[in-house]
Amino acid sequence: MDARTGVAKVVCEYLGDDGGVAVGSGFAVGDSDYVDFIVTNYHVVEGEPYEITVVTDSNLKTKATVYATRPSSDLAILQLERPIDEMKPLRLYTGDMENNIGTEVYALGFPAAADYVFDEADTFSEQVSITSGIVSSVKPVSWITDSSKSVQTYQIDVPISGGNSGGPLLNANGEVIGITSFGIGLEAKILMAAENINGAISSLELKYFLDDQEIGYFHDEAFPVWIPVVMVVAAAALIVVVFLWIKRKKRGMGTMKKKGKGNELTLKSYLETAYTPFDFDHAMRLLAPVAYQLAQSHAQMQWYGSVSPENILIDPGTGSTQLKELPAASSGSSNVVISPGYSPLEKYRSDITDGGYTDVFGFAAVLYRLLFRADPPEIFSRMQNDQTVVNNINSLPVYDQYKQAFIKSLNPDPRERFQNMGEMINALSIAPPVAQQPAAAGQEAAAGAEKPKKGGKKLLWLIPVGAVAAVAILCGVLFTQNANVIKAAEKLLEQERYAQATQKYDTAYFLSEADQANYTLGQAGAAFQNEEYEKALEYMETAAQGEQADKLKKDIVIAYSDELYLDEKTEEAIDILTPYAGDEDVDEEIAYLTYGEAGWQFENDRDEEGYAWLKRVPDTQIARDRGKNWVEEWTDTWYTQAGDYEKTIGILQHMPFQEEKYVITAIDKVVLSEAAYAMDNLDYARASELYALLSDDEEYAGFSESAMVLELFKKGEFGEMRPILQQLTEQGIDEAKDMLRMINSEDYLFPLMLGNWNNDTYYYNSTEDGWTTNLPQGSDASYIEIKDGKLRFMSSNNELVIAYEVWKLTQYELVLKNNESGETYELELD
Repeated sequence: MDARTGVAKVVCEYLGDDGGVAVGSGFAVGDSDYVDFIVTNYHVVEGEPYEITVVTDSNLKTKATVYATRPSSDLAILQLERPIDEMKPLRLYTGDMENNIGTEVYALGFPAAADYVFDEADTFSEQVSITSGIVSSVKPVSWITDSSKSVQTYQIDVPISGGNSGGPLLNANGEVIGITSFGIGLEAKILMAAENINGAISSLELKYFLDDQEIGYFHDEAFPVWIPVVMVVAAAALIVVVFLWIKRKKRGMGTMKKKGKGNELTLKSYLETAYTPFDFDHAMRLLAPVAYQLAQSHAQMQWYGSVSPENILIDPGTGSTQLKELPAASSGSSNVVISPGYSPLEKYRSDITDGGYTDVFGFAAVLYRLLFRADPPEIFSRMQNDQTVVNNINSLPVYDQYKQAFIKSLNPDPRERFQNMGEMINALSIAPPVAQQPAAAGQEAAAGAEKPKKGGKKLLWLIPVGAVAAVAILCGVLFTQNANVIKAAEKLLEQERYAQATQKYDTAYFLSEADQANYTLGQAGAAFQNEEYEKALEYMETAAQGEQADKLKKDIVIAYSDELYLDEKTEEAIDILTPYAGDEDVDEEIAYLTYGEAGWQFENDRDEEGYAWLKRVPDTQIARDRGKNWVEEWTDTWYTQAGDYEKTIGILQHMPFQEEKYVITAIDKVVLSEAAYAMDNLDYARASELYALLSDDEEYAGFSESAMVLELFKKGEFGEMRPILQQLTEQGIDEAKDMLRMINSEDYLFPLMLGNWNNDTYYYNSTEDGWTTNLPQGSDASYIEIKDGKLRFMSSNNELVIAYEVWKLTQYELVLKNNESGETYELELD
């Protein structure tokens, strides 16, 4: 089948501002002549094309739709709107990728200058292009798509240009070994000093994709199941043949003993009874005496002239051969004996004399008769068309140099042949004659067979013994091959090449319980690498156990939990991971998911749910370490960028691990920033409240109290300020000491207290010249003084009558407090 009938051009049309036409290649897959699906690269159909058209090499067109995609492997399957009769599905290669290294391969497709153009699709080539090259290596590649998954690829030196993407890469048997996908660009060639670095995705990636989609396909068979059966039957047949040959040989030898010498047959008669053709080596040994007999004659410038099976004698007992005694022709003379097929051109023409080349032709013709059980075609027929003879000789399983020498010996033109037997002997490496045995069964029939002796029946025991031996050998071969397959599969498992390992196990004849468990492990790994995590976990339930299995299962649950998290199923993701908690990677994943879910809740203003998720963060070192980055990220998001203090401080105060330095530092940083803003806006009370949230670091000692002092000072509430300032003074804060001294001094208070202060009952009037008051006991004083923040009423003999602390003093309000009675007197300025 011409592989081009299975290849098609894939034309994708896009709408919108970025619209245009993208062109790639594809090929048919299926398990019947009815083609319903086309395979191509995912990047060829990526982006939801408005319309997809599949065009064959003969320009037949049909519409198609995207049936399934696997971006992680850069594969897509298209379903045809209607089948194209001329298309035939290609056969997939499913063997070991390593076997293709160094082999010649062929890329088929519709190359264009680029994958994306902005013109009609008909501007592209309408004929399949075939380009050949070599497989350089097999390697995993992860940069074909955005996925982090590695894809098994072939590195090839076949040039891959735009439009080739998605086309098949074929081996010499016409099987698809890969899907051409990428070629190194000009810029990369310059940077990397590389040429012809191109790649094709392995057909194994496609195999598993098709299997998952339950799409059938033709494929190679690494070792068909019928071969062992054929081997058994062949072994049994061989035993029977050997047994019969031994019997006939024994009977024949008995006959020869009776008849003795003089029982030679012509080779023609002998060959009429031979059951099978001779192989090349056997035929050469049989005819070696004749060859050397002719060579000796040619050395004396004599030639036989009529070499044919009729003129060669054979002794069936010894297998020796010789020429009949005919008068040999000397130089310039000729024996005109015509044997069609064996007589060369010079035997028919008087203008060409015989020579050594005549015997070369006859000898080669006899050799042809032995090998192919048929006389060579007559010389004039060969002169018109010699292809049959040439093809037969070229089919022999011998070195090419022997084939060419054989063809030369049978050349119709005597000038093109070897000129004597010596040359022919050297060209064909004919060994000197030795004692030989008959070459094929049946020679005794020509010699006159006698009835076998009864003693031959004793050899019947060879049949069952031989059968048992054949079966034992067969079993040994099968067990050895099976062991080699298992060993290769196990090596692939160790390399985490799970898809290839599974494929290798598929070629085994039988699997032990342990092998079956490893096979299931390979299936789990292949499913994992194809991002089919649920299926992978199902396989793991019956897969082999051990370090590799533990690692694989951990990788599966982590990848699966990521998928569930992206599907907003974080609860399920955590449930899958929890049984494996304690493993460093799993703990990191749990921390990642819980922090991530909390952040998502905060983003959606579901703060209470976010706090709940923060409580679920596991107490592990990994979670603590990851918390640092999470705190920095969300502090920046909600405070630095959004300026939402309440949300930020709420998150920080609900963070786990409150004792961690990064949590304390983050809270202090936000509080200080917010308090500074309050101070700038003279909101000292707010600043004081914020400073109260700071950590116990000595650096922040007195921040809250100082802010409160400023708030009280702003309100003139000196009575509230004094104990706070006293405390701060005791803490060594000099500013507090100075401020306390100021608000207690007469120089500061007296100017503020000038004026007529009164209420319905009491009054206090103060001027530069004197004072009057009816405050309790105040009127009994002779003079007043202000000391330690108190208004002190003094007697004429300088004794204290009563003292009132200046509790509050503003522009319009004066509050005095009797510290002994605790009474306060609120006065207003007239």
